[in-house]
Amino acid sequence: GFVGALWVNEREVIAWGWNGGTRRWGFADDQWSELQAVTGHSSPVHGVNWEPFGRYLISASLDQTVRIHGPQGSRWLELARPQTHGYDCIQAAFLSDLRFASISDEKVTRVFDAPGAFVQLTSALNIRQGSDDIQSRPLAANVPPLGLSNKAMIDDVDQPVIHSLSRPPLEAELAATTLWPEIEKIFGHGYESISLAISRSKSLIATTCKATSAKHAVIRLYDAQTFKPFGSSLEGHTLTVTGVSFNKDDRLILAVGKDRTWHLFQRHDSQDGYQPFVACKAHARIIWDGGWMHEVDIFATASRDKTVKVWDATGDSARMQKPIATLKLEQPATTVNFSPADAFGQVLMAVGMENGDIHLYAAKLDSLHDWSLHLKVPPGYENTLKWCA
Repeated sequence: GFVGALWVNEREVIAWGWNGGTRRWGFADDQWSELQAVTGHSSPVHGVNWEPFGRYLISASLDQTVRIHGPQGSRWLELARPQTHGYDCIQAAFLSDLRFASISDEKVTRVFDAPGAFVQLTSALNIRQGSDDIQSRPLAANVPPLGLSNKAMIDDVDQPVIHSLSRPPLEAELAATTLWPEIEKIFGHGYESISLAISRSKSLIATTCKATSAKHAVIRLYDAQTFKPFGSSLEGHTLTVTGVSFNKDDRLILAVGKDRTWHLFQRHDSQDGYQPFVACKAHARIIWDGGWMHEVDIFATASRDKTVKVWDATGDSARMQKPIATLKLEQPATTVNFSPADAFGQVLMAVGMENGDIHLYAAKLDSLHDWSLHLKVPPGYENTLKWCA
C-alpha cells in the first residue's frame, strides 16, 4: 500500500509506500503512464557483492529482499529483485555473472540462477553481452502461496513477465516479475546463518552461523558446482565466526570472530579440504571483519576495540603473531577491504566504522607497515565494503 502522495506539477504525481521505493506517473496523450522513480532498500543493507566483471552489484537487506543494481547512463538503477524472502537477508554473493548464493536469518544457504528475462534486459541495456541460450532458461520465477522458495515459470500464461524491456524495470515490475528461480538449498548449520564467502575461483562456498560454543563455531565449505560438502568443517573458534575471506589464490582462508581471534586455514594439494594453519588472539574486543590484499598475502582485521591491524601471512607462523601495522581509530571498526594496487604501487584500505564514517588509508606495496589517512567519507552506517576490482 501507499503511505502518501504529492503532485509534482499538474501532469505528474509521485507516491511512496512501505517498501522503500517511490512511484511516479505522468499524464500525456490523454492517459496516465508510470515513469521511472527512485527505488531502494527500506532497511539496513548487510551485504553487497560485485558481479565478477564489475558490471552490476547485488545487495542483501534486512527488508527481506535481495536486489541487483546496474548502470544506466550516468545513474545506477535497480535492475531486478531476485529474492523476496520471509526472513531478513544477510548476505548475497555471485558465483558467476548469472548465479548467486544468499543467506538469511535461517539455517539454509540458497542458490539462484538468472531467468531469461534478466539476460534479455541486461543485453538490451548494454550492460552485459553474451551468447547465453535464453531458450534453455525459465522465463522468470514466482513464489507459491505459503512458500519461501522461488519456483521457475515455464510459460507466462497466468503471470506477466518482462520479455523485451529496453529500460530499467519500474517499481511494480520489480516487485512482481523480476524474481530468479531458486535452484538449490544447502544445509549443514545448526543455527541461523551469519556470514557467506565465495572463493576467488568461484569454486567454493563458505558459510558460518550463530554460535555460543566451539561445536557450532565452524566454517562449512561446499563445492559451488555440486553443492556438496568440501572437506571437513573448519574448527578453531569458540564463538560466532563473523567473517570469512579467501586469499588471492584460494590457498588460505581467513576467519575472524566474536572470540577476538583470527584463524588461518591452509589448503594442501595432497588433501581434500583445508587444515588449521595458525591462530592469534589479535584484539581486545570482537573482530567484526577481515580482508585480504589482492597482490600479496597481507590481510587486515577490523575490531570493536577501535583498531584495524594489518598482518603478514607470507612468513612463518611465529612471525604472524605480531601485526606489521596498527591503525588506532576514534570509533569501533565494523568492516575493512582493500583496493587493487594502482599503476604506482599504491594500495587503498577502506575502513567502515560504527558511527558511519569511512576512512581510506593509503600505503605503497613496498612499505605496507606505513599507512596514512587518504580520505574521509561522510557518515552512513556501514556493515560492509567491497571494491570493484
